[in-house]
Amino acid sequence: MIPFKSLLSLDAGSAQAVYVQLANGLIRLIRSGVLRPGTKLPSVREMAGLLEIHPKTVVAAFEEMVSQDWIYSKPRSGMIVSEELPELKPKTFQQMKKGVWGRSGSGEGDAV
Repeated sequence: MIPFKSLLSLDAGSAQAVYVQLANGLIRLIRSGVLRPGTKLPSVREMAGLLEIHPKTVVAAFEEMVSQDWIYSKPRSGMIVSEELPELKPKTFQQMKKGVWGRSGSGEGDAV
C-alpha cells in the first residue's frame, strides 16, 4: 500500500482548507507518477483513517478531484485515477492580467 500519511502533508492550521490540501497533494502524486492512471484509491473511510481526518474531508477532496477529471468513481470499486489526465496549460502573463482585471489591464482595450 502507498504510504499516504508520509507522502501527504496536511496542516489544519493553514489558511487553505484541509480538503484542498488533500486534493492538491493527491494531484501532485498523480502528476509525479506515484499514483498511476488506473490506480484504485483507498476508500473514504480508509483514507480518513490513514490521514486521521474526518471522512467528509476526504469526500470533499475526492469530489473536487472528480470535478477536475483527475479521478472517477467506478461502481462497486471506488475511486480510480483517470486514464486520461487533464492537461495543465500554463497561462501567459496577458491571460493572467485579463483574468484579474477583466481586460488587458492597460485601459487601452484588449489588444494582445
